[in-house]
Amino acid sequence: MTHLLRGKQAGIQNDLSAGLGPDIFIVDEINRYGINSQISAIAYDPVQSLLAVGTNDSKFGRGQIYVFGQKRISVTLPLPGKASVKTLQFCADKLVCLDSRHDLSCYSLETKRLLASHSVPGVVNCLLTDPTLDYALLGMQSGDVLAYDLDRETLAPFRIPNFWIEQNPKARLMPVVTLSFHPRDIGSLLIGYHEGAVIYSFKQNKPAKFFQYNVPRGAPGGDADPATFNLERRPKLTQAIWHPTGTFILTGHEDGSIVIWDLKDGRIVMARTLTDTNVDKPGAGISSFESAPGTMPARESLYRIAWCANQDPDDTAILIAGGATTLMPTKGLTLLELGRTPNYATSSWQLLSEHFESPKRQRILPTPPNAEVVDFCLIPRSSPHFAGGHDPIAVIALLTSGEVITLSFPSGIPISPTNLLHVSLSFIHPFISCASLTPMDRARWLGMIETRAQGPPILEGGVEATHPLKRFESRNIVQTTHADGTIRLWDAGHKDELENEKLLQVDVARAVGRLENVDVTRMSLAGSSGELAAGLRTGEVIVFRWGHNRNTGREPPPSKPNTPHALTNVTDRKDPALTDGLFPFTLMDQHDGPVTSLKLSDVGFVAAGFEGGSVVVIDLRGPAVIYNARVVDFVKQD
Repeated sequence: MTHLLRGKQAGIQNDLSAGLGPDIFIVDEINRYGINSQISAIAYDPVQSLLAVGTNDSKFGRGQIYVFGQKRISVTLPLPGKASVKTLQFCADKLVCLDSRHDLSCYSLETKRLLASHSVPGVVNCLLTDPTLDYALLGMQSGDVLAYDLDRETLAPFRIPNFWIEQNPKARLMPVVTLSFHPRDIGSLLIGYHEGAVIYSFKQNKPAKFFQYNVPRGAPGGDADPATFNLERRPKLTQAIWHPTGTFILTGHEDGSIVIWDLKDGRIVMARTLTDTNVDKPGAGISSFESAPGTMPARESLYRIAWCANQDPDDTAILIAGGATTLMPTKGLTLLELGRTPNYATSSWQLLSEHFESPKRQRILPTPPNAEVVDFCLIPRSSPHFAGGHDPIAVIALLTSGEVITLSFPSGIPISPTNLLHVSLSFIHPFISCASLTPMDRARWLGMIETRAQGPPILEGGVEATHPLKRFESRNIVQTTHADGTIRLWDAGHKDELENEKLLQVDVARAVGRLENVDVTRMSLAGSSGELAAGLRTGEVIVFRWGHNRNTGREPPPSKPNTPHALTNVTDRKDPALTDGLFPFTLMDQHDGPVTSLKLSDVGFVAAGFEGGSVVVIDLRGPAVIYNARVVDFVKQD
């Protein structure tokens, strides 16, 4: 058909595409960005300022490890077999990985290669390393704790037996679920089993203390189920961590109970949930969220608990993922800001109980709706000790949807990953909904460096490789739209030295004037002028132009609503955190269905097509609409 049509054209007698074949096209992979599968583990090293991300083995890709540093520095480390990453931990100049096949892999961050891979005899439930030790401890399904020598790359002869058999000889299977070193004494190890926790002393080579949580009859417990009020329960343990000074320990249980223990005599200081206190005492009340008539809300599992500290280890806070009920109005990470811990030697038992019963502040770090936090990674300021919870400045949370979100600590304000995390992580922060690529003049791109108010950098590690410098080529500018209405622009490069590796961020939600229903369907970037146009599913077309914000740091007053079927001046809807960048210029609200086609010319004209059949051409010099018609008006009816 193509040959026939071209033969009918005046002046064209032959098919100019007759000599084209697949053998004359060679597709070369220049670079690869993004994450190949769903993220399963995150680890951060504040000393080397590196972030490691592990993925699941799925239909989208094999499980592998990404290590990100400053700017565009990234390394991909494949797993020795087909498996998913379960746990990642930095240990000095090594990265230790535990996968779903229960194999332990050790990678060198210097050579970017696999040093050793060991198939452990048995099922490994948890992994524990420390930056000051050359050993990795493995908590087994059998209840034993094995030691792997990272220096000699083999299992050490040291082995800790299942101590809970001494406490409960009738227990048949008692796996290790968590391991934790004492923050100030490397000779003490906290081992968590399903029925309780044990403190093991390396110096004495024996267990020093046992902790078992029992809910007596008449006590509500964590789930507050009326059917079990008259029964004695022993909820299974899921978490066991130390106080930053080692004065107390905390255990989390499957019914949502959070229990604080006194280290010396093994007594319970406080047993509580996110909403209730003294849940281990008969007659304790439950919150209004759980006492609605005719309802019995379900409580989430405690996915992860971290006991954080400020510069002073006695000034602490507890960060909790999970443990909320279905009736709670908001979901997210729960932060219990306890404040300064009372002096144990001079404080009464009542004062210690009140310290954990009534935190100075309890807040919820909000997360996107319809998604729960299943894991998180704290970003400490400088120290890798205290289980990574010393003076954190941010937290990266992993959601059930597979996305990640970065929040400031302890305020919980969402942090944009633009120019803070690697560009590949921005693909799932949140998910990409649309992508495009446009060649742009090199001089124009070098002048587009936005100035935005940001916090301290997170990734500063790694050394950039040397690439050739191609000064006279157009830059490949990628535009990506995300689920929250954000558009990011960045240079994909030609496998050369990037002179401007910074990202540009455009807030479409602020330009439209709402936070919901901001779904970008089309984008167009003018390579010569640097202008950007975005089309939405709700029928708006927004044009962004490079400019300067004179009111930086001041929130603009409420703007007028968008004018239907006409242009709206949106220059006042500027981001107060942005000083120089792409700002909203004009908006066209056509009210004719989603934008299905959009093109921005290099000389200041925008053409947009809508699902309803209308076509609009805008002259940006006014701006003014110079053409507005429907396709049915100039298409032949036959």
